[in-house]
Amino acid sequence: MVINNKTTFKKETIRNIMRADGFDNKSYKTKKAVLNMSGLVSGMVCVSILSRSLYSGEGAYKFWAAIFGIICAFCLFAGMYGIDKKNYIKFAQNYSCMIGNTYLYEIDSDEILVRCESGSSDNENDAGKPRRILWQQVEKWCEDLDSIYLFLRDDDGTFDCAKCEALDKKGFTGCEANDLKELCLTYIARSSCG
Repeated sequence: MVINNKTTFKKETIRNIMRADGFDNKSYKTKKAVLNMSGLVSGMVCVSILSRSLYSGEGAYKFWAAIFGIICAFCLFAGMYGIDKKNYIKFAQNYSCMIGNTYLYEIDSDEILVRCESGSSDNENDAGKPRRILWQQVEKWCEDLDSIYLFLRDDDGTFDCAKCEALDKKGFTGCEANDLKELCLTYIARSSCG
């Protein structure tokens, strides 16, 4: 059985790949949780100090309320926006050349063939030539409402976020996205067992 897919790479796809890569990234999740929780706790302390100083009539603690307010703003900004912006810049450098390209995928039990149908490919000499991806190179897969993401190992066997194929769920012809998910689960389970 051959699974065919046609996907146009959009600007939003970069952010979606970044999110999909972070689904199981423990250090990313930990940093984000620590910064957000620190911001929330600092904000609660700031509000507590402000409310106590307003009702007591003393203004001595307003300085500390301001300090905790600044800490709250910094931690929440860094946790909600700063970490993602840094990651987005890294992903945008890797994938910005793919925006607007339409990719044709032919997926079977042995390999994934990728052709760039329109737009500019990374190498003008490779335009229209198929690129082979073996199932042994697929490290993990993730999905969201619109796409399925296949993260690939480098040629030397190391995993890098810079190699990802994004397949639009609406672009499948003849088969469904569930067929690809079953194939992914089969090969990833097979590679982890042996």
